[in-house]
Amino acid sequence: MIGVAWSPDGGVLATAGAEGSVKLWNPRTGERRKNVDGFGKEVTGLQAAGSSLRFVALSGAGGGRLFKADGEKVRDLASVPDYLQALAVSPDGRWIVGGDDRGNVRVWDAENGQLRQSWAP
Repeated sequence: MIGVAWSPDGGVLATAGAEGSVKLWNPRTGERRKNVDGFGKEVTGLQAAGSSLRFVALSGAGGGRLFKADGEKVRDLASVPDYLQALAVSPDGRWIVGGDDRGNVRVWDAENGQLRQSWAP
C-alpha cells in the first residue's frame, strides 16, 4: 500500500497501491465498495479534495484523476511526461499540486483538469 485517505465525512476510506488502482472501502464494515482502475502505473498520491466527497489520485505514469467517493470519474488531469510522486490539494479542493521525480512542481486547476503552472527546481 502506498497511500490512504479519508473522505471528509468519514464514510469512505480510499487506499492506493502499486497495482495501479484505488480501492474504496466502507470503514465501518471493512467491505470493499469499488476499485478505481486505469492509472497506468502505481498510484503514488491520494488525498481528499476539499470538503466535497471527492478524491484526487496521481500516478507514476504522469497522470491524475479527480473522482467521487463512489468511484465515478469527475475528470482526468492533464498528463505530464514525468513520474509523479507527491500530492497536495488546497483546502478548498480547487488546486492540485504534484511533484515529480526530478523536483518539478506542477499545479492543476481542479475545475477543468488543466495544468496551470510548472516550476523547475
